[in-house]
Amino acid sequence: MKYSYAVDSNGIFQDVHTIADPIHLQKIGVRIKDLQNITDQLLPLLTKNGIEAHSDCFDYMLQPLYTEDRLLFFTKIPIDPSDTRMRSSIMAHKNPDYEFSTPGQTDELRSIFSTQDKNKTLWFMLCAESIILERNLYDGEYIRIDTMPPVPYHRFINDLKGLMITQEEATSKTLSGKYLVKSPADKAYLDVDAMIQTAIVRDGPPSRQEPAKFDVALQKALKEYEVNSGLQSKDAFSNRKMQALHQINDTKNDPPAAYEIYKALKKFLVQKYPDVNGVCYKGNAIYFRIPGQERGAVYLVNTADERFNVGGTVIKGLDALKDMIQKSTVYRERPWFKEIKPYIKDQHKTKNERNETYGRENSTSD
Repeated sequence: MKYSYAVDSNGIFQDVHTIADPIHLQKIGVRIKDLQNITDQLLPLLTKNGIEAHSDCFDYMLQPLYTEDRLLFFTKIPIDPSDTRMRSSIMAHKNPDYEFSTPGQTDELRSIFSTQDKNKTLWFMLCAESIILERNLYDGEYIRIDTMPPVPYHRFINDLKGLMITQEEATSKTLSGKYLVKSPADKAYLDVDAMIQTAIVRDGPPSRQEPAKFDVALQKALKEYEVNSGLQSKDAFSNRKMQALHQINDTKNDPPAAYEIYKALKKFLVQKYPDVNGVCYKGNAIYFRIPGQERGAVYLVNTADERFNVGGTVIKGLDALKDMIQKSTVYRERPWFKEIKPYIKDQHKTKNERNETYGRENSTSD
């Protein structure tokens, strides 16, 4: 896949137009070893911040054909036997086909399990969580670390098959967000008793009022890891910059279809905003200015399914684009988008060329 520019993990733009494929994905063995090392570095930081965990708590979820590596772990939230959810949970397990008022409620109730500890019955809600590490598309280095909120065990098991990459997909060269799961401890995810034993104890998920203590402690540990590993100095938005430039610079759209989109958008702008000016179609972009607003620039990503890039946000569908314009969110460029502007190809044609091609006799420029 041809790219005009790449952006490395340090945020440096690289001219790669002569390179057949500038995307470099690390091999699975390398990625597993990296995750093992990261686990070793994280464990003392977790302990320091009050989270009791050990190496067997963590499994690996890798995107063989994309940039994400995950440290997958399970947590258990203690449930008091007097909790009103207990009766519904017991009903959920006795009646597998019974659906509660919402899918979310069903997932939670089917994720509450009991275990025996010294002749005492303990109840927990079992959840799956992840520490997410993103690699740079160009040089394969880590650029970002984040977390995934708790997902009820029932939902995780139901979704897992759809998340897994198939053998056929794994041997293709098409970028894919599907995962390969590796468990150093050979966990059987359907063995609930075993999963509870290796799960990390946590308090409830964060509420709107205050975050869970577990989440605060986890974020502190990850911040320390960022500093210790040098990850905080990497460009967390480098992949977004590279992909946005690829969408804008390297897309070949159907000219007649692009002009039809331009006409439809111009008609909408003139009817909705009589004072609009500077509406024009240059190269791969449609420009306009609504008085009192910043100049709008809509880059055509794919005319076939009407996808646009506006200030770093990908929008699908002309109606969605119109809606964003009316809400003025279309002009709120993502901070990193400003950095790619000098690298956007100058695709502007002369006025005569625009007039002669697809009838752009009304194109004007500010």
